[in-house]
Amino acid sequence: MNEVQPLNPQVLEQSSSVPNVVIAVVNQLIKKNWNGQCSTIRVNDVLGFVGLVANYPIEVIMGSNWIDSAKALYERAGYVVSEFNNNGNKYLEFKKQ
Repeated sequence: MNEVQPLNPQVLEQSSSVPNVVIAVVNQLIKKNWNGQCSTIRVNDVLGFVGLVANYPIEVIMGSNWIDSAKALYERAGYVVSEFNNNGNKYLEFKKQ
């Protein structure tokens, strides 16, 4: 299985709109779920881990649009990010271009 390298520190320096903890959590989930071609992560997992690590309430994370801002960062870094719903859960799929 291919190893994926999500966003690097240079990309993070370009954005002040998303806390580093959000990107760190998404990076870890992308790596954990990488199947060699793509990674699918549940948005609720991102919310839960960010809340646990940084003590941000879900309402703050969602109200600040950090998930959408992070998605845009990944797209600018060469990922195709798709959203879909399955059984009432929202998912993000990350594929390298």
